[in-house]
Amino acid sequence: MFKLTRLSTRKWTGLTSFVTLVMLFSLVLTACGDSTATTPATTTASAAATTAASAATTAAAGPKVTPGNLTVWAVGSEDDAKVFQSAADAFNKANPGVKVTIQPVSWDDAHAKDLAAATSGQGPDMITGGLSWGIEFGTKGAMVDLAQKYPDVVKNVQKLAQPGIYNSVKTLDGKVYGVPADLTVMMMYYRTDLLKEAGIDKIPSTWDELTTAITKLQAKGSKGMASSWGNTSWLGWYGFLYGAGGSLYDAQCTKVNINSPEAVKSLQFYSELYTKYKTPTDSTIDFEGGFEKGDYPILMQGNWDITGLESGHPGVKGKWAAAPIPAGPSGKKTAFIGGRMIGIMNFSKNQDTAAAFINYLYTDEAATMTSTKAAELSALWLPPRVDMVSKLQVPDDRKAALTAQLSDAGGPPNCKGWEESQNTADKKIQEVILNKADPQKALDEVAVVMNQNLK
Repeated sequence: MFKLTRLSTRKWTGLTSFVTLVMLFSLVLTACGDSTATTPATTTASAAATTAASAATTAAAGPKVTPGNLTVWAVGSEDDAKVFQSAADAFNKANPGVKVTIQPVSWDDAHAKDLAAATSGQGPDMITGGLSWGIEFGTKGAMVDLAQKYPDVVKNVQKLAQPGIYNSVKTLDGKVYGVPADLTVMMMYYRTDLLKEAGIDKIPSTWDELTTAITKLQAKGSKGMASSWGNTSWLGWYGFLYGAGGSLYDAQCTKVNINSPEAVKSLQFYSELYTKYKTPTDSTIDFEGGFEKGDYPILMQGNWDITGLESGHPGVKGKWAAAPIPAGPSGKKTAFIGGRMIGIMNFSKNQDTAAAFINYLYTDEAATMTSTKAAELSALWLPPRVDMVSKLQVPDDRKAALTAQLSDAGGPPNCKGWEESQNTADKKIQEVILNKADPQKALDEVAVVMNQNLK
């Protein structure tokens, strides 16, 4: 953890069981065609241009706003709530008689509280939560299917949101119980000065180049690389899995692919980053501090360090840069993308206004409002609109790196049972890393559990 305010730092995948994730509500997170979250969506140059052009306008008018109070349980920290409240205040001002109030709920308590509200039919009008929570509560009948009741809102979101994360919140049959509220994406950070001193003239852009760079850096006395977000978990492995051409499930969630030859190859490489190349397994390390001191000249981390790194560690100023994660054998650099969804509880008495508020969150005004508030807190807010990256107050090279990574990023699968399967996946991945278990055997065992939960 670095010294500046890092907004909410947990559960970016939106999963019921806690996976050690680093998260904040100060970050970035449309569906194109019929793609699903199981095979990460990517944004081509033409699609990105279309998205940017569409996003240049303010969101559609949306549902009718009627006077009344709306309560939103926003998972995360008090600072998360402040960022979100800034948009709510602007919405309130534009709609006399409406009062949207954001109430922070910690990640530790949020799922249980939301489930209790869903079961009892009493609670907030809206919730934010992990990406899968909308599907989980929606299939229990506790949340409004926005695609059915507010199709224009959903169309607007599809037009503007990053594909990978949107695909994680919709069901395979097109139901949308929540839409992306924010997002973050895995990236690579590197010390330009230390790489140069080690004779590394090219940014590591492939697995081979990454391990070669680590070896050269270690020969110069550093510890090489560290991986903070998703360390030794399926989340940290995710980019390597897809980089090898693998996936967790097939596109229609009919088959578990986690034990495919590509997956096995990727887990073997991922484990070697720890066993052979000495990436630390300890997730309590001050990773940014180690980056500043030169212990870890290469850092795999969420995109929040794009703006926050120098505030907490001024010693790195002018000595670092960001880049997409290295490509695997498939040529892909598909990074994990996570965040929070926002949806409407079915017992809310003011659903139209709630839907209008969701629509408002996708406007230029709301995006600017939240980004500005986050900047006051020395944090990063990027709404689930990729085009807003261009408005970040950071050097152009960092914006270019973030934009490039967002063009090849995928969210957690929306397949049945994945939430219940994650702990097993983490346990088996860690057995390979820490106990030298056989990757094929470990992934076969995960596949058995995933298949059971899928059925």
